[in-house]
Amino acid sequence: MSADAVVGEAAPAKPPTTELGEEHNLLKLTCGKWKVDCTFIMDGEESKCTSDNVIREMVIGGRFMRETFKMDFMGEPYHGEQIVGFYDGCFQATYIDTMGNGIYTYKGAKDEAPLVKLPDGKAVMTVYSAEPVKDYMTGRLKKTRQRYVMSENEIINENYETLLDEGIEKLSMRFIYHRIE
Repeated sequence: MSADAVVGEAAPAKPPTTELGEEHNLLKLTCGKWKVDCTFIMDGEESKCTSDNVIREMVIGGRFMRETFKMDFMGEPYHGEQIVGFYDGCFQATYIDTMGNGIYTYKGAKDEAPLVKLPDGKAVMTVYSAEPVKDYMTGRLKKTRQRYVMSENEIINENYETLLDEGIEKLSMRFIYHRIE
């Protein structure tokens, strides 16, 4: 024991790795140009639209996947951007769009496997809102969960919301990505 060590003090925690791993390889696999069939569910009613202008690309030396999403939604141009990475044992993401001025942040749960591989070769990733956020349409506070089922040529992204004043999780959006390039 060195003279500088304090008895009973825990050793400093090992810093999270900066190495790229299997999770980064999965994000890279989903890069390219995609057509996306969108379904929005509100009060039991569904509205559908399609975008053939979704680009997913690796940035910052392959550490992060950036998604740029453009379409017409409810008669207005829509533009959303997402950054997804893997750090300290879980996926992390941010999302911004033209529907509001908020920055959504998401993180995988530490007590769950960050990536679940299915027998058919697909992989499942789930992230949760880091904190409750105000819904753009209703102003009510909600928590969200996003579940992605990914393969090389298809991604299914389902978004679930739990309004804090109701406590019931409901499917609010489904995006089915089909690879173009």
